[in-house]
Amino acid sequence: MRETFELWGVVVGSWLTAWLEPLPRRGDLGWRGERLAARYLRRRGYVILESRARDRTGEADLICLRGSALIFVEVKTRRDQRHGMAEWAVDRTKRRRLILFAERYVLKHELGDWRIRYDVVGIDWRPGGRPSLRHYPDAFDATESLAGWRTETHR
Repeated sequence: MRETFELWGVVVGSWLTAWLEPLPRRGDLGWRGERLAARYLRRRGYVILESRARDRTGEADLICLRGSALIFVEVKTRRDQRHGMAEWAVDRTKRRRLILFAERYVLKHELGDWRIRYDVVGIDWRPGGRPSLRHYPDAFDATESLAGWRTETHR
């Protein structure tokens, strides 16, 4: 049985309502972006180990394997490009947090033999609902992003 909905007094199929409301709601945006990025990466041979991996001090949107690399992926999703491309939001602070999370993750799971890589996926939802996805493999280097990182001591 086909699902139908009433919209402005007219009964329409679910495919039409999806077309009329193409952009995800604000709360769903990040989640939908991560799902889209996971599907994209899976199609390119990546094995998704975890999504939305978190601990008390950090997070990684996706953790993947491909070849001999353990890949920590940061996914940034925006509704439009008014404030620039989505991946521009992966600033130095975000990179540092991801690197520190990855180090803890590798130690916790005893994955020290794997080559660690950091990818970024930027997604902009265009008018009409078609997302624009950009993947940046090996987007940044851990030593470059931690350069100048000052450890504060708390007394």
